[in-house]
Amino acid sequence: MHSVLQNKLRENPVTSFKIWNYPVFAICLGYMWMELINPILGAFLQVIPKIPNSAIAILICIRIMPNHLKTIRIPINVVKWAMPFLIIATINLPFVEIEKKRCVLELVSAWFWVIVSVPLIIRVLSTPSGRQHFVIFSTLGATIMSVIFFKVLNLSSIMVYGDIEISRNHLTPCVILVFPLLLGYIGQSRGVLRTYLVLCLTTILISTIPAGSRTAWIIMPIELILIYVYILPKSRFLIGGIVLFSIIYGLLAVWGWQQIYSDHTFNRLETRIRKTKEWKKDETVWKRFGMVIKTKLILEKTPWLGVGYSNRSFASFNAGDVDFMGHIARVRRIDAHNTYLNILGGTGILGFSAFFYFMWKVLSVFLKIPTFYYKKIDVGPFIISTFGMSIYFLTATASFSVVVHQASILVAIFLNYYNNYCAPQTQIRHRLLLR
Repeated sequence: MHSVLQNKLRENPVTSFKIWNYPVFAICLGYMWMELINPILGAFLQVIPKIPNSAIAILICIRIMPNHLKTIRIPINVVKWAMPFLIIATINLPFVEIEKKRCVLELVSAWFWVIVSVPLIIRVLSTPSGRQHFVIFSTLGATIMSVIFFKVLNLSSIMVYGDIEISRNHLTPCVILVFPLLLGYIGQSRGVLRTYLVLCLTTILISTIPAGSRTAWIIMPIELILIYVYILPKSRFLIGGIVLFSIIYGLLAVWGWQQIYSDHTFNRLETRIRKTKEWKKDETVWKRFGMVIKTKLILEKTPWLGVGYSNRSFASFNAGDVDFMGHIARVRRIDAHNTYLNILGGTGILGFSAFFYFMWKVLSVFLKIPTFYYKKIDVGPFIISTFGMSIYFLTATASFSVVVHQASILVAIFLNYYNNYCAPQTQIRHRLLLR
């Protein structure tokens, strides 16, 4: 029985698929990972106006998809779960009064990415080599973003790189997504790959710490604690932490703080620390809290279908100044800074119900994964990464397709478990019954 199972696992396309055997596919898919995590990169390398290079890359990937991936069975349909939301958002288009063009553009993008990319993403990330591929290229995208941000942060008080305005909102999601993946894979990698990941993590931390993102300051320690408690062996985690600290400390000792960070960077960091300590006096904090009231005002006007699927639609609704817990929140023409509120205000009660249905279906699948599987070093970090992004969505506006992509990671983990354990054993039992 055991030998039969072992043979089945070796034959399983999830286990046997090696993405590095398909260089063109790997490069195109790798570029897509990089541009999705680092849209600034796509803006600099634009080929066709208004068409993301990543969209072209994913179409090439679909066209040349390896047969190994095509044979991976997907017993669940994530695209089908996302359809109710997309249909409701589309039905709302004729009734949208503000930012209709923007709604159309964002909705077309959402339909494209959900239908075209999600099945491929689930297949690729259900394989060990596909997950490693994602870590390598998404880390590269986040590292490039960190270098760009670090350069802009140090040189000027105006956060502009070329013609593009750079902000913490570009850097923060990159870092939150890749941070637990880096920690997990550094713990299992060897040789050149480990060196590459350590250098990337060092670069990212040197850029992120002075960036002053309070969201990152909150979420990254949570991810670090979860990795320590649930994933990496305690001794390996502590040794890795000491080595990383020594590298960063050594860099600072050799070049000095003043050589790495400019006075402008220190001033910005001090300002962000002060605002964090005195958050009750920070007007921007109450703006974010006040979005709850703004969403309520939107629903009072358009309860069932909202103001339109677009962060600009939400922003264009002028809610004026509102009172939140005794504080005045100026939530005039500002976007939600909260993905869940943006979806609720943008697509109304019907749209949010469809969104809740999608999330509930994904969660129900995720809960089928036994807890012992979380501790796999190439599984647990992906779950923690998705958890960190779900918290991040409370502080930033992301599109529905971004949420679906993140949810697809959990489905891919389930698919990995299903095809490695459930499907082979089911086939074996069926064979034994036939004897």
